Amino acid sequence: MAMNTEQADTARLGEAVAHARAGRAGAAARILARFPAAQLPLPMLCLRAELGLQAGGAAAARQDIEAARSRSPDDPRVADLLASLAMSGGDVDTAAALLEAALRSDPRRPRLWYRFGVVLHAAGRYEAALEAYERALGLAPALPGPRIGRASVWQIQGRFDDARRELEAVLGQFPEHPDAVTALAAQLEIRGETEAGLALIEPLVARGNLDPELTLVRARLLRRAGRADQALALLESLDQARLAAHPRARVAFLLGDLKDQAGDYEEAFAHFKRANELLPGGFDPARYRQRVDAIRDTWTWPALARLAGLDRHGDAGAGPIFVVGMPRSGTTLVERILARHPAVHGAGELPGIGDIERRLRAGTLVPDLAQLTAEQLRPLADAYLVSAGAGGRLRFTDKMPGNFLHLGLIQTLLPQARVIHCRRHPLDTGLSCFTQDFSSLGLAWSRRLEHIADFYEGYRSLMDHWVAVLDLPLLDIDYETMVAEPEHSTRRMLEFLGLEWDPACLEPDQGGTAATASYAQVARPIYRSSVGRHHHYAAQLAPLARRLGLETDDR
Repeated sequence: MAMNTEQADTARLGEAVAHARAGRAGAAARILARFPAAQLPLPMLCLRAELGLQAGGAAAARQDIEAARSRSPDDPRVADLLASLAMSGGDVDTAAALLEAALRSDPRRPRLWYRFGVVLHAAGRYEAALEAYERALGLAPALPGPRIGRASVWQIQGRFDDARRELEAVLGQFPEHPDAVTALAAQLEIRGETEAGLALIEPLVARGNLDPELTLVRARLLRRAGRADQALALLESLDQARLAAHPRARVAFLLGDLKDQAGDYEEAFAHFKRANELLPGGFDPARYRQRVDAIRDTWTWPALARLAGLDRHGDAGAGPIFVVGMPRSGTTLVERILARHPAVHGAGELPGIGDIERRLRAGTLVPDLAQLTAEQLRPLADAYLVSAGAGGRLRFTDKMPGNFLHLGLIQTLLPQARVIHCRRHPLDTGLSCFTQDFSSLGLAWSRRLEHIADFYEGYRSLMDHWVAVLDLPLLDIDYETMVAEPEHSTRRMLEFLGLEWDPACLEPDQGGTAATASYAQVARPIYRSSVGRHHHYAAQLAPLARRLGLETDDR
């Protein structure tokens, strides 16, 4: 018996849902696109909007979201979509506020908690993201999304074994789950287990899974396996018009890397420029300059002297080691060298100091130092020390580069700390930031050369200020000297920290895995090939050189 029109439509909608659940987003979207919005039930309308956002079709998705909101303005699925729309434009604060409001109204929604975790994760608020993922799992323990998200945060925090076990557990329950496979393959790439990562992906590829994220990880693995031509062909086969902005940016970054590797620097830079144009902005140079000026005006020597007189008596142990500087200035290499010493724990990029500073300034440019008390500071310092997870080791490194903004607070909280300041040629630093996929909105200054100049000038201004007013011991380490004379630089650092010489520090590539943008380098012995890389891009970097008052070999 032939189906009537209503039955046929119901069957097609069921087919779309099956495609979506199986990760075949394109097939699901094509079916749903045949229906006018008025004919779609609310769940299907929301699904179409979500698929549209994933595919980069924000305009069409917005129409569906508005149609859904007009039908059911308080439905949590609508709040979820509005948050996703805000995220597609880089507005993390709005997305978080929408989800927070929805969760206050109905905290029993595991998907909303999961989405809240995703937003917090993107904002770099990793502990809060973990808490949201845990809330989702408390309501729906078998839900794979929050478990995969949790594993991704653990990986960023350096908990690689925990992340791997979690992803393998998800795959044990949901064999060949595309997101879990992609996440685990990405970790295998970071660990240098290239062939294992490719083998993990292969069954999905054989079944025709062309998910862009999976394809991107596969291309990175092929590149690391020395099969750059295959990686390039794979990327060029992608229908980028169907990708959302961030996946397109990641493809462009990898294409830039491949062209750079081949020596085609002009085309490489064009890809890097395109990638940065696709990422959301959010850097306000005027606001940044105001903040730098406010920090300098507030954290003066008299203010620091008054704070030093507070009776804190916190347990600072032997004192943490803060490794600061511009991103891509050698902070990872310094930590890797020091973490090879038996007395030092490499804690990675800890968000704790930045979180404390944000809490103290409460939306203003700087904290009100007159209001700080010992009773307020002591638990903050103790909580930060606990968060480092140093175990029985006396010393630990915190290599969050942006802590250069907070050295006054660091001296106030942790007067026994020591600071290693990493310096690198400004043009090599700027180029490395511009060519790196810094998806965090906190690094949006890296999207444009003029903003890199703005950020660098503020950084240099603050470092000059701290040298003049701080009592904290501070050691400058130049990247170029460190890679040319690693033993000399290593001995200087160990002597500065009061640590005995250990030759293991000259083998930083033997110490495990890094979770930052430098992961591709840490598995290699100390190398010099990145020194002077800016010369390949002299013409493109000439505006940055002029802003920073540097010589360039552009003609």
